[in-house]
Amino acid sequence: MLIKPRLLWLVMAEGHYPFYLINLKARLLMSVGQWQESERLYRGMLAALDRLEDGLPAATVKNQLGYVLLQKGEGKEALPLLEEVYRHDLENGYEEEAAKPLLNMGNIHKNIGDYTRALEHYRLAVELGQGNGDLETVALAWGNIGLVEWYRGEYEEALGSVERAMALARESGNIQQIGIAHGTIGNIQYSTGRFREALESYRRQMEIARNIGDKYSLRVALNNMGAIHDVRGEYAEEKECFLLSLEIARQLGNRAGERVVLGNLGGVCVNTGELEAAGDYFRKSLELAEDLGDRRGIGITFYNLGLLASMGGDHRGALSLFSRALPVLEELKAKDFWCLCLLRRSEAEFATGERVQAINSAEKALTIAMEVNQGEAACQARILLALIEHRIGRADTEEAKAKILAELQGDDEALKARVRVALFRLTDSEENRGEARAALTKLLETTPKHEYRLMLDSLI
Repeated sequence: MLIKPRLLWLVMAEGHYPFYLINLKARLLMSVGQWQESERLYRGMLAALDRLEDGLPAATVKNQLGYVLLQKGEGKEALPLLEEVYRHDLENGYEEEAAKPLLNMGNIHKNIGDYTRALEHYRLAVELGQGNGDLETVALAWGNIGLVEWYRGEYEEALGSVERAMALARESGNIQQIGIAHGTIGNIQYSTGRFREALESYRRQMEIARNIGDKYSLRVALNNMGAIHDVRGEYAEEKECFLLSLEIARQLGNRAGERVVLGNLGGVCVNTGELEAAGDYFRKSLELAEDLGDRRGIGITFYNLGLLASMGGDHRGALSLFSRALPVLEELKAKDFWCLCLLRRSEAEFATGERVQAINSAEKALTIAMEVNQGEAACQARILLALIEHRIGRADTEEAKAKILAELQGDDEALKARVRVALFRLTDSEENRGEARAALTKLLETTPKHEYRLMLDSLI
């Protein structure tokens, strides 16, 4: 059996055996999310190895320490360590080992929203890992490629990448990676409206995480399950999932995860009408995102704060916040939030009389929604365009009515309610007011979202 060069020190009985034992303990602690203790061990090992002036094992420890720092959201400290390891591997002829620091470097760039550089690192990690037969690293790289593609709304490509990761994880028998792949597949299914399939994927992710004691993956799975409860209007259960996820994130020192969950808790509070609490959660999420350099998080949180301002009737304030979110979301090609932000900006522009700008924003939102198969957002954009065109004289009442009624398809009660509300706003007739009130009342019985209550109140 051939032993990889940089791992020789782990199995040598002479001199390095104590480091082997400590490294084993640190890796086990890392695998169950005890990053603080794992970091302490790695730093102690690194100090001892620096005194021995032995670059070979030091590179291994620095790579592991870089990974721990990455998980804690300390990418600025991790990146120089990982770059040093990568240079060491190339300079000493260990090209087959260089895939590991490359993977972690890619994760740092991914976390701050530099998706182009992240993909460059991941693809090079795939190339090097394949040359060495390192299935674990290649699987992780493909999984992260899929995650970036999902962030960018490239759902078909993302699914292909994650399925490659899943196949490699099964081949190598890596249960943890199989669970991670289930979670990402669930995210893709969720984003394309396949909620039942997403629920099954998240259940598999959670089951594996619990079985192997993977607290980090359990935190992610709980966060994902919260999204399913959101679709069902089960806000108490959703909040419980997010609070459990937040507790684990804080136990682990997982600041990036904490940022995500704080934002999601803000979203739950928006749905339940706890707008002050929502603002508190969003501002905490923004503070963490800015501290971490998490550009995706910054863009999403400014969008959420803008949405909150709109719900409070401060459309000018909302436009200011949306203007801070949009350049970031556009640059990152975060098409799901980019689309929603354009749509909500269009509504705010329409409310403030900026009708030409409102049309431009709605048309852009519609284009993106159709690109990424976001049917609900596309319907909302077409309804809004019909109302604006009628208001500025581009369409008469019957033409606008026909366009709005064309969206009345399927069994989506939320969409039916939006159509009825739009018809009332178009015609201002008592008949349409009554139909809109009836549709919203029925919708609120199953989905008690604060947005729908505000819509109902506006019809009085």
